[in-house]
Amino acid sequence: MSASKRSILRQPSRRNRTNVEAIKVAVRVRPFSQRELNSSQTCVVSMKDNSTTVQRAGQEPKPFSFDHSYWSHDGFEADASGCLKPTTERYADQERIFTELGQPMVNSSLQGFNGCIFCYGQTSAGKSYTMLGDANNQGLVPRICHALITAMEAQPDSAVEYQLTMSMLEIYNEHVHDLLTSGSSLTECRVRQHPQQGFFAEGLAKVPVTSYADIEVRMNHGTRLRTTAATNMNKTSSRSHMILTLSIKQVFANAAGESTTKTSDLHLVDLAGSERVATAGTEQARLKE
Repeated sequence: MSASKRSILRQPSRRNRTNVEAIKVAVRVRPFSQRELNSSQTCVVSMKDNSTTVQRAGQEPKPFSFDHSYWSHDGFEADASGCLKPTTERYADQERIFTELGQPMVNSSLQGFNGCIFCYGQTSAGKSYTMLGDANNQGLVPRICHALITAMEAQPDSAVEYQLTMSMLEIYNEHVHDLLTSGSSLTECRVRQHPQQGFFAEGLAKVPVTSYADIEVRMNHGTRLRTTAATNMNKTSSRSHMILTLSIKQVFANAAGESTTKTSDLHLVDLAGSERVATAGTEQARLKE
C-alpha cells in the first residue's frame, strides 16, 4: 500500500504579471499511520526532484510529474517540543511547504491578485495537517495569515491604508454554515448569485482583523465548530469542506494624487476527505456524508 498523497493547487484569478503560471500542483507523501504500520504496509511511492513514481508489486512503475513533489514519509524526528525536524535533506517539513507554496500566495495577494490554495485526497491523507497543522507544526493557513499580517505591518509606505477582513465557512451535506458565528450553534447561510460578483453566502460574517492574534482566536473558534467524526481510517476525519477567506483592501494615492483602491481575496480551503465506503467503514450518518 502506498503512503497517502495529497494535492495542493494554487490558482490566482488572473495570470501574474511576472508571467508565472497561475496554477501549480504539488503532491506530498505522509508517514504511515499507526493503522498502516500495524498491517505491515509497504511504501510504493518514490520521488526524485518533481517526479513522483508509483510502483506496486508485480506492476510497471508509473511516473507522474508535478510542479512540486514533497517527500514527508520519513527522514525526520521530533524535538522536545514535538516539532518535526528534518534529519535528511529530502524531508519536506511544514516550513518548506509554506516557503514554496504559501509565501508566493501572500506576495500575490498584496499585489492585488486573488488566489486559492486547497488540499485534495482521501480521508486520513493528511490534508488538515498540511493546511492547519497542529500546535507544534503549524500548517499553511496559520503561516499564511501570520505572514500576511507581518508584511502589512512592515510596509514602509505609511500612505497605504490596509483593511483586512476574515470569513470562515463549512460546507456539510450541501449546507453552508458560518463558522464565525458567536456561541456554540452554527448559522446556516443561503448561497446566492450576484450579477457582478458571482456566488456568495448570504449573511456570512466578515470580521475585521488587525493582528494575527485576532485571526488565531477566530480560526480556533471556527475549527472547534467544524464537523468532524471518526471512521476506520481516521479518528478525527473532517466531514465538511472548510473555506477561510482573507479579504485585503489597500487604499492609497496614485501618481496623479487620486485615491485608489486595490482589493484581493485569498481563499484557504481544507476539503473533506474522499473515501471508499468499505475501507473507511462509513455507514448511516457517515455514509450520507
